Amino acid sequence: MNGSLCAVAVPRNRDPFDGPGPPRPIQEHCRNPQEPNRDVHRQEDLRQVHPDAWWRGARSCYHAAMRHRRGLATGLLSLLAAQLSLGAKPLPKHPSVPASSPPEIHLTILGTCDIHGHIYPTTYLHGPKPEAVGLARIETLIRRERARHKHVLLIDSGDLLQGSPLAAWFARHGDPRHHISPMIAAMNQMGYASFTVGNHDFDYGLPMLYKARRDARFPFISANVFKHGTRTLAFKPFVMVREAGLKIGIIGTTPPGVALSDKTQVQGRLDFGDAVKAFERYVPLMKAEGADLIIGAPHAGYGGNTAFGPTYDGYSADSGLPAEQIGYQLARQIRGLDVLLLGHSHQDVWSKPASDSTLVLGKIAGHLVQDVVPRPIAIAQADKWGAYLAKIDLTLQKRDGHWMIVHRAATTLSTRGVPPDPAILAIARKANQATWAYVRKGIATTHATWNGRLARIQDSPIVDLVNAVQLATTHAQLSAAADFDTSVNLARGPITMSEVAGIYPYENLLVAVRITGQQLKDYLEWSARYFAPYQPGAPVANPAIPGFDYDMVTGIHYVIDVTRPVGSRILDLTYHGKPVTSDQSFTLAINDYRQRGGGGFAEFAHAPVVYDHGEDIQSLIVSYLRRKKTLSPADVFQHNNWRLAPAGAIDPATMRYRALAATGSPRLPPGL
Repeated sequence: MNGSLCAVAVPRNRDPFDGPGPPRPIQEHCRNPQEPNRDVHRQEDLRQVHPDAWWRGARSCYHAAMRHRRGLATGLLSLLAAQLSLGAKPLPKHPSVPASSPPEIHLTILGTCDIHGHIYPTTYLHGPKPEAVGLARIETLIRRERARHKHVLLIDSGDLLQGSPLAAWFARHGDPRHHISPMIAAMNQMGYASFTVGNHDFDYGLPMLYKARRDARFPFISANVFKHGTRTLAFKPFVMVREAGLKIGIIGTTPPGVALSDKTQVQGRLDFGDAVKAFERYVPLMKAEGADLIIGAPHAGYGGNTAFGPTYDGYSADSGLPAEQIGYQLARQIRGLDVLLLGHSHQDVWSKPASDSTLVLGKIAGHLVQDVVPRPIAIAQADKWGAYLAKIDLTLQKRDGHWMIVHRAATTLSTRGVPPDPAILAIARKANQATWAYVRKGIATTHATWNGRLARIQDSPIVDLVNAVQLATTHAQLSAAADFDTSVNLARGPITMSEVAGIYPYENLLVAVRITGQQLKDYLEWSARYFAPYQPGAPVANPAIPGFDYDMVTGIHYVIDVTRPVGSRILDLTYHGKPVTSDQSFTLAINDYRQRGGGGFAEFAHAPVVYDHGEDIQSLIVSYLRRKKTLSPADVFQHNNWRLAPAGAIDPATMRYRALAATGSPRLPPGL
């Protein structure tokens, strides 16, 4: 059963985080999400509140009749009418009222996040073989839960409109100004109660985002996004829903880093405030408005500088922006917050009650990590792309006139092996067919196989292809790029759009900046954090550093010594055979995300920009390939302009460190 939505009318011209006096009252108007034009005035079946409510109601009718002197016959008729209206069995001859027990409600909350345009069970990057992703598989799980439980609420925590070839096809070729997004159409069918605006939902511009909001039959919420230079919120800060007789508040927030990552889209149009302060303001307000239960759905990961990752992730504290991965803070600081449905960090997270505290668990880079919150709260996060569905089960009892949570359980449900829902497939069928035609279209030809599996531990033509495009476009001296997905290869034969989308999946723009030799050295040291501290047998990659934050630079030569401490790993840094000096000047081609401090490296944010034509890098790669027509690795590969040391310290088969001999050379197995 879907809850009825209560749209929130926000007082205009008022900064929710600053200014004197208490907040103005919020006006509430409830509507049914399935029938948005019909007002809702729900009254719970008394039998769901107390098993003998029918008897008490009938007895009240009898005594009322006696008080009004309508006689015994009138009283008995009233008793019988009340009994029949509730569908009850005939009254026993000698009824007895059992001892009273608190009314109890079971509520199931389902959550999605970071769908990134995935509807069908495919990423379009690995051929037609079905993958464990997509809203169609998620809908099957949702239908199962709705069949099992009477009271179910469905919420999304952001990042829907960008991130897959289907989303890219729709934005570029699907005429989004006049057609509904297939992602919105699917979610309309699924019956969401709310959607939190994520950072990547801004990537295709505000007109497309606002069009999606108009087409949605569910509210877009964010309590920390303002119209530029005003105190007016750009979205509803929260919504109220009614489910199972409960009044439930749902609040969402957006990562403040949008001000950097989508600067060209939002500068001069929107401002982004502190998400934690938004919760501090609006959770008490929802309580004052009568919320029995409050759900936080921030587009934010757990973070907290724990094993789950840093609080500042996509940018640094030096940017002057508030933190983005705020789940850790919200769980501890916001009293009255009962549930957290997280997102943004692409992690599988769930919680378990532990006495008067909460054990938060997560699967990060194949490792189980945990943290303890010193109070009861339910937390879950559904990874990315529809691979999981977050599920939180609550049992509430009414005590002294207030609903209290007496049991909470959180988990995530995998979509692996789950059949896709036919109705969702039908909604997106035309978009899916057009996307396959789009990604299978040949752009150029290669007569070699380009393997990207080892691209983060040795110089690779796949990364050099991106750098070659950036150098050819900007005419900079140096270029930096990351390997976003080491499972992506270029097969011999036609180079297709799906392969390009795998090599460069983001909507980043190309810029070039002027930097010093010292900034270059600092940048390489920052990037080399990707490698975990050297320990024989341990994994090479630091699980706290995502692969997209490990950049490789073309145009120089350098060595990364993985046995040295972080911050002093870069050796033999040369340009044209000469050591780089700290005051030397270079032009560096780079994506706009990194240039603005994305990932936490802020030194380029104030560097002079020498090239910025608003070109997205994926389109530049496509144009480059079309001009070339035929491409070989030798056309772009700058062989071994960087390498790891000591030689052989990494086993490429296992991606783990090898033991080193006393000489500092690796102890290799026989035959190597």
